[in-house]
Amino acid sequence: MLWQISIAELVRDGEFSDYAGFDRVFTPVLGDGIALSHDGEPFLPCPVLLPQPFAGERRTLCRVGGGPGRAFNVITARGRHQATVAVLRVGAGAALTGDVLHCWSGGFVADGLATGPGDSLVGAGATASVASVVIQVRLAVAPAS
Repeated sequence: MLWQISIAELVRDGEFSDYAGFDRVFTPVLGDGIALSHDGEPFLPCPVLLPQPFAGERRTLCRVGGGPGRAFNVITARGRHQATVAVLRVGAGAALTGDVLHCWSGGFVADGLATGPGDSLVGAGATASVASVVIQVRLAVAPAS
């Protein structure tokens, strides 16, 4: 695997899967009170729509407070690929680019296809049809070491 993008349902406290040799970016998209602990360190809050990068081999525990949550995850093979994750707040008509665009709220159009909340677009540009919040993922081949 070179990279993976997924959405995880966070229904109870638990341990994350071990992704040794991979880098992760965890972005909560729903839920109050989500917190992560890495390698036995204290739990730190993870606000909604704030990307949290960390190494996949870290022993990571997730605490879900205030009800279920959901997270947008990007996992890349360290040394082979790297990801940049940004949350964009844009107005109608804004041009959007990225290797993956995920609509959190609002909507965008690409090649005549309209999207809405929860939809993702891979490998194309888009135009926001209304004011929107979009998770933008840029993937790159890691520089040779």
